[in-house]
Amino acid sequence: YEQQGMHDAARSAYWDALDTTRDDAAVALLISRGMARIDDRPGVFEALRRAGQLSATLREPSPEDMLASMAASEEFDAYRQEPEFASVVAELEAERSVNAAGL
Repeated sequence: YEQQGMHDAARSAYWDALDTTRDDAAVALLISRGMARIDDRPGVFEALRRAGQLSATLREPSPEDMLASMAASEEFDAYRQEPEFASVVAELEAERSVNAAGL
């Protein structure tokens, strides 16, 4: 839908996919990137929060890998200065610190 310019259909599909993503942080991150491409701001942050929570809980991908993926994704450039984005980054960085401390 996204490639065909059908953003409403893409938005609906991304939200449906997010609703069923309960155990895969990488998929939630991909969904957030798609939402960013169609400029669904609430969807971007909801999917990022889900990705961060799953990464912190399941450690796959690790918080370090999640942060690296977020940093490398150009889709997030318009959102990096937003408090919601900074919140997800801060939570992942805190998890990374816990991991580094061996706690």
